[in-house]
Amino acid sequence: MIKFKYILYLILILSACEFEPEGVYEVDVEPVTEAPDITVDLNFLTDTIYVPVTGYTTLIYSTPDPNVRYALFKLNNIQLSKIESTSGTFTFSFSSGQYQKGIPYELNVELFRGSGSGSLADKLNAEGFLYSKSFVLFFEEDANMASQIISVTPKNGSLRVEWERFKGVGFRRYHVFNSVFYKIDIIDDQNRTFLYDESYIGYNGDYYIVTETDNGSFTSRHVYYEEGLPVAVAQRGDDLTVEVSWGKSKFENNISGYRIFESYNRFNYFNEVVFIEDGAATEYNFNESRFAVETRFYVLPIPKKREIPLNSYDDLRYRASMTEDIIIGDHMPIYPFSFFHTPPGDFCYFTDIFQVYKFDCVNNTITDSIPAQNVYMSVSPDGKRILSSKPLQIELTDAENMEVTDVIPASSFPDEDMPVQFVIANNGKGVFSNQKADYYFYDYLNKTAQAVFRVDGETNLGDKMKISPDGQYVCVRHIKGIYPNYLTELIKLENGEAVKIWSDSEIDFFDFNPAAGELLYVKNGVLTRMSPDNLTVISEMAVNGYHFFDIDWNNNEYVSLNEERDLISIYNLNSG
Repeated sequence: MIKFKYILYLILILSACEFEPEGVYEVDVEPVTEAPDITVDLNFLTDTIYVPVTGYTTLIYSTPDPNVRYALFKLNNIQLSKIESTSGTFTFSFSSGQYQKGIPYELNVELFRGSGSGSLADKLNAEGFLYSKSFVLFFEEDANMASQIISVTPKNGSLRVEWERFKGVGFRRYHVFNSVFYKIDIIDDQNRTFLYDESYIGYNGDYYIVTETDNGSFTSRHVYYEEGLPVAVAQRGDDLTVEVSWGKSKFENNISGYRIFESYNRFNYFNEVVFIEDGAATEYNFNESRFAVETRFYVLPIPKKREIPLNSYDDLRYRASMTEDIIIGDHMPIYPFSFFHTPPGDFCYFTDIFQVYKFDCVNNTITDSIPAQNVYMSVSPDGKRILSSKPLQIELTDAENMEVTDVIPASSFPDEDMPVQFVIANNGKGVFSNQKADYYFYDYLNKTAQAVFRVDGETNLGDKMKISPDGQYVCVRHIKGIYPNYLTELIKLENGEAVKIWSDSEIDFFDFNPAAGELLYVKNGVLTRMSPDNLTVISEMAVNGYHFFDIDWNNNEYVSLNEERDLISIYNLNSG
């Protein structure tokens, strides 16, 4: 029985080995005779790569070829990663802080592409082509990653800013700045490394580049550029006209035109004369003949882009070309005077803080001047004496020859406190106020104080103070309470004491007659003439004036400006 089983098994085995196929099965394949070209896009442009030593850096390879199956990354022949993807994009990030700075590393990237034959080996990624590319990689500090500015130079009527091409990976765009307040442009092309700053006209050049990348932003060093403005010159012609000229700008293509300003005093006053709509202009003729003191011109270039408004006189001085002082027209001042005195006679006197000027009103010319260093001055009612101030002294000057006749030092005044405001009468006596708000009747010839008083209210430099020809009366208009509440007080020197004899809160204008000595004042549209001795009204006259008041004592006329500021009225004080 057992023998039979072995024979049966042997027959079955021999029968199984005798199978013969009836045909051959073959897979359909496409023959591949050449290695196909593949397109690979990188997020950097060169074979040498710079990456920041801090944070994570991402290298991106992408290809539209669907047969690329995986990418292998090696650094100095050490495999970093093998990435399989069917999307056509391979991304690899690594922390660069673990590597040394400034030495070269070899980065090798291998991409495997299937053969595309359709064979079983192809489908099992066992048949294909291996593409390999090597790069040199450096790790750098963040500060060294930034694209630095190479040059800032005038060119083609503008200012050309050129910088290094970004040498790292993951470039997005350049941001170009002139100071933190003004972004000139945003550039998306990594290979474009220059632009023209069309807003630059000669000053305020503070340039830097911020490179935006996938791995952060990197800021370049600042490069400062200051070309300066063309020199401006003012020349006066024989016909009293003035030509203002300036050099041609290197940035004329950036300039839409020029604004010409004039300034009479350099104390925050400036006035625009003309706007020239021509960036290539180099001169302007000022043909208007008028009375003027020394005038300084400012030539302000206006950029086609980013015009910044003038907010102060300091802005004008910094941003414009300045001429030297020059006289326009006749020598008659139109300075916004600190103080202006017109006693009877042919001369008037005024100050511009640095000088006290004597002006010939008949011939329209300045005949003389003396140095001064204060905004306040005074001329006696008869026009024979001048009081002016310098540090720690008051000077008494003969108005006829403009020579100093006496110096009154600070030690001659009570508590050695220098006068702030002061007036002088025909006899050399007068009144002054000091920093303590004390008022003194004072004999300037004998350097002695006669009486002291205080006003009923505030004391300020802008208070108006007039003295009678004999020095016995002084009238002061000052603030009392809340501005613009004013009080006018009349004080008399009597028996060595200062006595207030009259006051009014509605006085607009007042003055003493330099010859007769009566007090004139305007109240509610009426000009009143009053005797200070007994306060009796001598005469009254209706006048039309609200904003400007003055008296021409030579012609005995009162001048005023109406409320609408469009009509000047002149009244004869004798006839009304």
